[in-house]
Amino acid sequence: MLDRCGRHRPTAPSATTHENTADRLLTIADFHPVQSYLEVGVYAGGTFNAVNFPRKVAVDPNFMFDTRTAAGPGIDFHELRSDEYFTSPDHHERFDLIFLDGLHEFRQTLRDFINALDYSHAASVIVLDDVLPNDVFSALPDVSRAYRFRELNRPGNPDRSWHGDVYKVVLAIHDLFPRISYCTVNRGEGNPQTFCFRSPRRDFRPHFASLEQIERLSYFELLDHLDLLNPVSEDEAFQIVRAFSEHSASAR
Repeated sequence: MLDRCGRHRPTAPSATTHENTADRLLTIADFHPVQSYLEVGVYAGGTFNAVNFPRKVAVDPNFMFDTRTAAGPGIDFHELRSDEYFTSPDHHERFDLIFLDGLHEFRQTLRDFINALDYSHAASVIVLDDVLPNDVFSALPDVSRAYRFRELNRPGNPDRSWHGDVYKVVLAIHDLFPRISYCTVNRGEGNPQTFCFRSPRRDFRPHFASLEQIERLSYFELLDHLDLLNPVSEDEAFQIVRAFSEHSASAR
């Protein structure tokens, strides 16, 4: 159990950094039993098709690959918006591991997270992708504007990264979900991602005045509140999830 988010300090990059999200998810599964997996925002299937669990569900409004080539027992593909999937009476089950990589926009990702909680159980782990922009352009929720403004200000810059304002979801979790603990893998150790799980935070204290204030935060204000993301090294993040998994197992 985490005493409070923000207690850990960023550390130097780990030698065991996983640049590939699938590797990171499979590492979690090495010490956290995963029989069922949900991925929201699948795109070309690079992550979804690289992980192997008995039950896998993919949700995306427009799969960019032939899902027939990846079909198999226990695998379902739902080509529809996440809101449609989560509100359908035909699609309700609880997953051990959930990966949220949909639209990189605060409101949508917050809805996906809230809905994912209803599709999780006491021992589930939810992974949020793209939670820490690498510059002010990457933090724009409109991808076309992010690319255009970066090119205007840094002509010829090959950087095509885009994270949107998903970081606000982590800040909303900090303030509005005191029974959810989390930690964020540092930027520079692969893609910045936040691991979330059900464990009450002691000494809970909201930081912001309202959800509206969180939604209005800029990239530069994020830099003033990086500690609220609870940034840790990748190894530390795995250790935290491992401790949660062991606690969950002993509580059963």
